[in-house]
Amino acid sequence: MKRLDNLKRSDFKDLTGKKFSFWRVLHIDKVRYSKKNIFFICKCKCGNIKSVASQNLLSKVSISCGCSRRILQGSNKTVLETPEYFVWFSMISRCTKTNSSSYKNYGGRGITVCKRWLNSFKLFYKDMGSRPDNTFFIEIINNDRGYKPSNCKWATRSEQRRNMRVK
Repeated sequence: MKRLDNLKRSDFKDLTGKKFSFWRVLHIDKVRYSKKNIFFICKCKCGNIKSVASQNLLSKVSISCGCSRRILQGSNKTVLETPEYFVWFSMISRCTKTNSSSYKNYGGRGITVCKRWLNSFKLFYKDMGSRPDNTFFIEIINNDRGYKPSNCKWATRSEQRRNMRVK
C-alpha cells in the first residue's frame, strides 16, 4: 500500500459522515489505499476506531469492528456477523443481485426469498434458528418453491447433494 497524499476528491466516492451498520465514517485514511480501494477511518458504535475498505462498507462485508458478534438484540439472539448472517446475506444476493455469480441458478431461474426474510435478518434467524455447526448450510426442500420458512432447513453438503436439481 502506498501513501495517499495527492488524492483528488473526484477519484473516489467520499463516504465521510455516512453511517454503515455499526460504522460511522470519520475521514479518508491517507496512509492506506490500494489501486482498487480507498480506505476510511471509521468509528464503531462501541467506540473502536479502525481503517475499513470502502468496498467492505458499501457491500456490508464489514458491519462493525467485531463487537456486533457479542451484542444480542432482544431475546431472539439476532446476532450480526455470525455464520447465520452470512448465510442470509448470501441467500439474498444469489436471488436478487444480477451480478452475483450464482444468480443464474437462483434468481435467474425464478427462485425468490419470501418478504419476511428478504427484509429482516432477525426474522430469518427467528425462523431458522442457529446453524447446528459449520458443516450445515441452508437447503431449499422443494427446489421450485424458493426460500421461505416452510421450505427451508439446515442440511449438510451431502444431504444437499441428494436434493440437487439436475441441470
